[in-house]
Amino acid sequence: MNPLIVYYSRSKNTQVIAELIRDKVDRDLFQIETKEKRLMDCREEVNQQEQEQINEVLPE
Repeated sequence: MNPLIVYYSRSKNTQVIAELIRDKVDRDLFQIETKEKRLMDCREEVNQQEQEQINEVLPE
């Protein structure tokens, strides 16, 4: 069984790191995508995530 590299990247930074890891360890890569478009402003995104945690919003 081969491990799978799973990542979520809002601004593509994590995607770049995941791809570097994939290239080093030769594993499959899977990107988690949100159903709704996320905010691009980092501070607004953090505020939204805090509210989602408070309201116990789960990803779909």
